[in-house]
Amino acid sequence: MIRALQLIAALAVGLLILRNLPGDQETGDAERRVGSSPQYVAEGATWQRFDTDGDVAMSASADQLQGFSGGEKRLKALRIDQLGGDDVWSLQSPSGHQASEDARLRLDAPVTGTLQRNGAAPATLEAVTVWVDRDQEQLSSDEAVTWIDRGSEARAQGFEGDWAGRSVRLRGDVNVRFTEPQG
Repeated sequence: MIRALQLIAALAVGLLILRNLPGDQETGDAERRVGSSPQYVAEGATWQRFDTDGDVAMSASADQLQGFSGGEKRLKALRIDQLGGDDVWSLQSPSGHQASEDARLRLDAPVTGTLQRNGAAPATLEAVTVWVDRDQEQLSSDEAVTWIDRGSEARAQGFEGDWAGRSVRLRGDVNVRFTEPQG
């Protein structure tokens, strides 16, 4: 009888350990929820968001968009073709995630981007993770970034930039290498 109780207790502990093992970092919490299957899946999804004046503020596409209850979205092969107005960001990422409709959009590693500016050569961005905050009209990252602009290449531990492309601030230890003579 005692042996049977010990066996049942050992099995219960084993099941608890298996149940609480960490899952995939990106989707672990969602997959552990009951009913974590997507409510819809869109292949070859494209969408646009408009500003208060009715102008396109964001134009994006994904090879696959999975939508879950509560507004959570998972995206595969995400491309943001237009972010901003006059000066336009474009970004690419193998995947993205948005926890809810009002949450920031996370672009996963590796993220590449271009800032096309009127009257100036484009600047490029390479980052591990980039967050897009539509309410604040900001891009940001707290991880390693490389910024190439006008004959210089800068590496930093993060950045912040506005959708208009008028302000990009590199953070942390910033190292700049000039690739063209300044003068």
